[in-house]
Amino acid sequence: MIEAVLFDFNGVLVDDEAEHCEALQTILRDEAIMMSREEYYADYLGLDDRTGFVQAFRRANRTVTTEILNRLVEAKSRIYLRLVTESLRLVPGVREFVHDAHCVARLRSCSANQDSTIDSRSSLRRTMWRIASRILPPTSLRTPPSTGDGQSRPTHVS
Repeated sequence: MIEAVLFDFNGVLVDDEAEHCEALQTILRDEAIMMSREEYYADYLGLDDRTGFVQAFRRANRTVTTEILNRLVEAKSRIYLRLVTESLRLVPGVREFVHDAHCVARLRSCSANQDSTIDSRSSLRRTMWRIASRILPPTSLRTPPSTGDGQSRPTHVS
């Protein structure tokens, strides 16, 4: 018997690679490093933020300090969260699959991106709550509890 189903967030529940690309391009452009969409998909797809920035700086024959890297990752995270919130696109078929899976198991979502220097967890949770409210039947959603900081937390995704 299946007790739970775990979903990765990026590329599994949401189609957000274009937002990752745009956020990285924006930050690199501010650093006078140009990267085409083709380069991103050929050489940066699937890289975590830190590795992507280090690779971009190396290709531009530049070095990046830990302090600068932290600032770049933070800035990219903010741009990405804004973009994905504005244009959230589910992967085709996700709504139906998650609905069916919800009938037989508890659902959880996770993200492997743990390297952000800002606390984007509350923003990510709000985004995931939006996803859940779009793909799960209303009867399965419970009002997220308040955290005391004015933010809500989903009760069935984490």
